[in-house]
Amino acid sequence: MVVLASVALVSCNEGPTQAPAFEKQVSVVGVLTNQSPQRIYVWYTARPQEPLEFVWNAQVKVAAPFGEVELHARDEVPTEPGGESYMDLGNPLPVHSGLNYRLSVMTSDFHLRGSTTMPGAFSILAPTREDTLRLQARVLTVSLRWNKSAGAHGYVINLIFPRIEYPPGSGIYTRRNLVSYETVDTTFTVSTLAANSGEYIVKVMGYDLNFRRHYFEGLDAVGIEGGYGVFASAWVDSVKFNVKN
Repeated sequence: MVVLASVALVSCNEGPTQAPAFEKQVSVVGVLTNQSPQRIYVWYTARPQEPLEFVWNAQVKVAAPFGEVELHARDEVPTEPGGESYMDLGNPLPVHSGLNYRLSVMTSDFHLRGSTTMPGAFSILAPTREDTLRLQARVLTVSLRWNKSAGAHGYVINLIFPRIEYPPGSGIYTRRNLVSYETVDTTFTVSTLAANSGEYIVKVMGYDLNFRRHYFEGLDAVGIEGGYGVFASAWVDSVKFNVKN
């Protein structure tokens, strides 16, 4: 999590200005989606070149009109990327389009609050599960189309490639690679090099204003009060389709 530092402009007639003293704060990253589980990352801010310290003793809750759900920290020795997070595994948070969600993160020293409104549900219209596309000179072209998501301020598109057995016959498969794009429209054409046939996945994520302001405009505190980071939401749809040479 990168926290942007403010820069003070000083006129030539003024003496040098001393930089403000570093103050420890809480930094949170949480993007709610309609895909479980939900994850909230909580760190203490750090000086440049210092590692971030995950906050293990926080009380993390997300509230909505239907009630409140508490998220719990994973084991202190994570067994997978993203293991250092608060999750709703025991009591899943119901996620509905158009609802407002409120975040509360309490530590021994800080209380951070956040708010986000989930964008509207939508569906990918093309391609469909029944479609079979063909590579043309090792280039895959996918024409995408989906419904508009009410309240979305843009869309992220991920095209996910099939796993590859390497070396051939070894039974060992590579991780799925992906390419990403961003648009504000509800149609998009992906054209990318692709050497392999198989099952591809395309995911479209319609994100809220908080997401755009943090990840695309670079603001360091969006949708939250009392700390740094972002509390945002996004609706996601995906479809699998086949590709042949």
